[in-house]
Amino acid sequence: MGVFFQHYKPLPGQKNTIVFEPEERGIVNSTSILQILNQIHPKKNSIISKFENLGTPSESAFDTQSLLELKNCYCAPKRSLECTIENYILKNK
Repeated sequence: MGVFFQHYKPLPGQKNTIVFEPEERGIVNSTSILQILNQIHPKKNSIISKFENLGTPSESAFDTQSLLELKNCYCAPKRSLECTIENYILKNK
């Protein structure tokens, strides 16, 4: 099952925001979505900066969204010891 969209474009002045235009529909598989995310510049904010300071660089929007999801699922609910990145950091200090 695919996602229904064909055309995407960044909002003016927003290089990390995408608008999917519903009037231009097509089927795109998950591989295409990942390719799009890998082409978008990485998000820059304090959370991503902290990950980068710990040695986890971000090269695309895919990377930053992954790190934000890790933060929301493991760091925020205090489940750090279940996080692969946290375990790596603790073992290599």
